[in-house]
Amino acid sequence: MQKTVFISVVVFFSLRCIQASGQKIGIGAQFGEPTGLTVRVNSAGNINLDMLAAWNFDNYFFFNLHGVWEKRVINDFPKFHYFYGPGAFVVLRNRGHNYTDEASLGISGTIGLNVYLGRVEVFGQVTPRLTLVKSTDGYIGGGIGGRFYLN
Repeated sequence: MQKTVFISVVVFFSLRCIQASGQKIGIGAQFGEPTGLTVRVNSAGNINLDMLAAWNFDNYFFFNLHGVWEKRVINDFPKFHYFYGPGAFVVLRNRGHNYTDEASLGISGTIGLNVYLGRVEVFGQVTPRLTLVKSTDGYIGGGIGGRFYLN
């Protein structure tokens, strides 16, 4: 039940972002730790939203949201950027028939490189995470991926 409610909230939030005017929406996949669906909302302002959802419906659901700033690496290459920013994540786990579901929450950051090839973005990123609720634990995630921009 918790997973269904959480997934519904994530989908609703994502759809509201897509409906916003003046924003470019990129949808794609990230391969790494974890592998999942990625959505990026590039706004006309300073900060962009970067979302990642990964799941195995029998075991877990993971959602990470970052606010990212993006800058050109070198002015002579206007399509090649680096990005960075803070974020937060939630993990919902199913511990089996004899255990209850558990949730972990924490903070994260991201740093990476990307290149825009027309309506396609190719990126690589590193994402350090610090779990704060349920236990305190740190680990590093990230991956490589691509997004296709709808508008």
